[in-house]
Amino acid sequence: MTVWDLIGTGFDGDFVPKGKKSVGSGIGMQVSSSLSREGRGGCEDSMEGQDGWKEEESWRVARVWEVLEALGPEAWKCANTSESTITSSSVPASSSLIHQFAQTSFPSLPLPQQRIVVLMRALVGRPPLILLDEVWSGMDATMVEVAREYPQGDCLSAGGAGVGPDQAVVVITHWEEEVPWNRDEDAGVFRKFRLSRGKGWVEE
Repeated sequence: MTVWDLIGTGFDGDFVPKGKKSVGSGIGMQVSSSLSREGRGGCEDSMEGQDGWKEEESWRVARVWEVLEALGPEAWKCANTSESTITSSSVPASSSLIHQFAQTSFPSLPLPQQRIVVLMRALVGRPPLILLDEVWSGMDATMVEVAREYPQGDCLSAGGAGVGPDQAVVVITHWEEEVPWNRDEDAGVFRKFRLSRGKGWVEE
């Protein structure tokens, strides 16, 4: 399984690549011409060949390139040189480095790279709820920097970084500084739930 294949399984939640372009087949989705994704339960069979699928498939392919650009090897290089880590493109990446990385066998990657590719898989389909459980574990410092910056981006801007207003993110961690947001910067949307000695409470 290549890096591209694994990221592509994030759209339908499968564990094996599906579809002609390895971005899933739209099982359980209702796809409209306006690319309004209405969630699972709309179609029992594959959406391939049905109205609206080509547009959905094109969006999925572009979306894989977006996360590869924003979280892949080019972003790690930019972070090391203090450049912006979020590149601007909704079309296939031009960097040969990104193309090579996309076609690399996932099991052959070192652990830090495997961890960030799994994060790409979790983010690529823009699910309504994202659970990040000790997500930075195993990544090196540069990857953590890139991965923490990504959710804070503007999802409507070029590059498609960030989470949308219709998405919620739960970050599970032992270290508060690992959370991409904080109460001062994101008042009204940030909530902290603390667990200690078998009890939990929302901190005001």
